[in-house]
Amino acid sequence: MRKSRGSPEISAARLAWRALCQLHVRQRVFLAMAAVAMLASAFLTAIVPVVLGQLVNKVVAQPHVIHRALLTGLITVAAVLLITQLLQVIRRQLVESVSTAFERDTRELAYEHVLHQDLSYVQQGKIGGIYGRINRGIEGSTRLLKLSFMDFLPTGALALAAVAISFSRNVSVALVMACVIPTGLLLVRWQIHSQAGIRVAVRNHKEEIDGQVVELLPALETVRAYNAQDYFSARVAVSAGELRGAEMRHHRAMAWFDAAKYANEALWYVLVLSFAIGLVTVGRLGPGEVLAYALLFNNIIAPLRDLHRMLDEAAESGQQARDLANLLDRPKDVSFSVSNRRAVVREAAREAVPVGAGVKGPNAGAFCDEVVQVRDVMFSYPGGDGSRVLDGVSLSVRSGERVGLAGPSGCGKSTLLKIIDRLQHGYVGDIELFGVPLSSYSRAELARRVGYVSQRYFLYRGTIYDNIVFGLEDEVIPSQVEDAARRANVHDVIKNLSDGYQTLVHERGDSLSGGQAQRICLARALLRRPDLLLLDEPTSALDNESQRAVQRAIEELEGITIIEVAHRLDTLRSADRICVLEDGRLAEQGTYDELASSDGVFARLLRSSHDEDLRG
Repeated sequence: MRKSRGSPEISAARLAWRALCQLHVRQRVFLAMAAVAMLASAFLTAIVPVVLGQLVNKVVAQPHVIHRALLTGLITVAAVLLITQLLQVIRRQLVESVSTAFERDTRELAYEHVLHQDLSYVQQGKIGGIYGRINRGIEGSTRLLKLSFMDFLPTGALALAAVAISFSRNVSVALVMACVIPTGLLLVRWQIHSQAGIRVAVRNHKEEIDGQVVELLPALETVRAYNAQDYFSARVAVSAGELRGAEMRHHRAMAWFDAAKYANEALWYVLVLSFAIGLVTVGRLGPGEVLAYALLFNNIIAPLRDLHRMLDEAAESGQQARDLANLLDRPKDVSFSVSNRRAVVREAAREAVPVGAGVKGPNAGAFCDEVVQVRDVMFSYPGGDGSRVLDGVSLSVRSGERVGLAGPSGCGKSTLLKIIDRLQHGYVGDIELFGVPLSSYSRAELARRVGYVSQRYFLYRGTIYDNIVFGLEDEVIPSQVEDAARRANVHDVIKNLSDGYQTLVHERGDSLSGGQAQRICLARALLRRPDLLLLDEPTSALDNESQRAVQRAIEELEGITIIEVAHRLDTLRSADRICVLEDGRLAEQGTYDELASSDGVFARLLRSSHDEDLRG
């Protein structure tokens, strides 16, 4: 399934047609073969009532004689029924083959697209709700395709074949039979429209439950520590009760609609039989024709009886498929939209701005040209109160320099780092990296030149080696991984583990200490040998020993320009320069000693930090 384009309100039929058009050629050939098998099966099924009617007429005309034709007719009916079932098996196998391939491709596309979304999309929604909507959207899109070729089209073809054969036999009886179709469709249409709002409510309640459960799972330790199981269970119970209420309203309405549709079918069934019997009494039809029309009528009302189920499932699947289509319609993060057409220009810029090889410690020698240039940058979070997180910030960082960012909580330190790495968009102002506008860098180029370590370390279930390599499996060798781990001061720790670099990391890195996990994340960034390293409070959640280990690894790095956001101000002692933000503005800058001895924002924060340590 390719990405869709169009209105967010798309009918289930259009979504099914879109899915059909987006299949691979081989899959479309399979569906064409399934359609041929379906039409042949429908025609053969509709022929059986006619053959049986003719046999009945012969038996009634000569009840005491078994004709060869009668035996031949019965054998023919048996053969037709057998062939019909074989065609059904072929059709189902073909449709299932296409459906499973479609689901696989759609799942790959959906998750690939989510990984390329603007981060605000994920941050503004509940993770569980987003996952649930994607998963149900994939299942709904697949079910829509299967409904078309497993249910709707086969039953529709059977009904059309029955109507066509009826008209070929007797127009007047066929007209009476056909009247059940429009009245049945009107009831189904009424049903679908009346239940549309309830389906949306059911979907929203399910997403709410998904969001609550996924939000709770990583926090079970905290929930248990506070003995808050009953509180959160009650929250889920409320949502589950609301879901049940919506579903019960739906089921009650469905029961009344089922009764109305059964009454409609029974009415027209009686009328068809009465009309056919009346024609028999006047000699216009044989008794076998009554049986034939009764069976043909069943071939018509059976699809109508299932139509409400099919359309109900199609409406639900269509809603889910619309949600998925809307996701696939969302544009990718703008950092993925930059092509490599300016690669030569940027490579020239890289050569013009060499890294500060050998630079180590505060004020270690002369620096090269500016690696980062921020000019009058302003930023407000979309959907917020409009207040500026950054308000006219200007900052420059030279090659090989280690710059610390400090300031009160909420002053924009982490936001500035995310903007520099194109993780946050929508700022006003100018930013250049290595002399080139930030907007011209692609995601791949930023990952190659800029390393980023968040305060919330991320390790996934896999080996330590896998977590350091992190997508570069085909580009690095073990010695390079070990070198990155040494630079991050974590190699000896890894080697002392039972399986070394092949030690399995539990989900979210729970099998490692915070300091070990954060240094593995630092090794992951260093493996790419970035020219610029962005550190967003890498020691904020660590104990003192782990903090010192991580900080020692950072201070020993050579040849890398570093911008480090720090909550613990003492970790910035070795920084070449500290820039202090307050209320979104650059309030002051200087070395640690210069700022500590002044009566500015940094000195105030330092005194407050020392007071907290004394109270602790």
